[in-house]
Amino acid sequence: MKIKKIFILSMILIFILSIFIIIFYKHNNKSMDYEEFLDNAFYSAIIKDEYLQYAGYTELENIISDEINYSINDLVKNAEAILVITMDTNTVFYGKGLINNCKIKKIIKGENFNINDVIKIYDSLYYWRWFSGHYLGGSTPLKMNEDYIVFIKNASRPNLKNTYIYSSIPYGHIKISKDIKILKNYENASLKLRDIINYQYVFLKDTDKEIIELYEKNCNKILEYFELK
Repeated sequence: MKIKKIFILSMILIFILSIFIIIFYKHNNKSMDYEEFLDNAFYSAIIKDEYLQYAGYTELENIISDEINYSINDLVKNAEAILVITMDTNTVFYGKGLINNCKIKKIIKGENFNINDVIKIYDSLYYWRWFSGHYLGGSTPLKMNEDYIVFIKNASRPNLKNTYIYSSIPYGHIKISKDIKILKNYENASLKLRDIINYQYVFLKDTDKEIIELYEKNCNKILEYFELK
């Protein structure tokens, strides 16, 4: 009788454990809704050097700049296209990345683009789960119904054809606004993406004040240079 009870209890425990495993698996592998992702995921930032060490993707070192002290001339030179876009539909989860569907509103630089074309641009996300979103530098997601100037180039190894990447981490996309909203002294994983999406850029705790001021100044210069402010 005692052995039978132990067997039954063991089966019950195995059944409960199986349920937890299934729930965990579904949470980490389900087709995530973007709005749900914004509500659930905590934001974290990672510098490019750390990403390269983590991912071993050395090609990124040559194609994307993470410099804050970056001239407009360099920004223009290193971008294959400069466009004014708005989010056309919600971001799509594709493999390990997120892809923004963006409608072109203005063409500043670039060939084979047309007004109202919808193009695909990788989000600056390097890793995601249903409860977390890890972004390169202090980059942030695009927000629906907002206009951005974007500096992009063709993705060299995309998992979806005809997809673009930002040519700069800090200045890849800049929200067209009178005020550049920056989150300062952020502690990783302390806010949800739903809050972070309202900011142009995120600076981690103990970032030098001069760097933050330079970034804000450069964003304003870029918008003024392209007569978007």
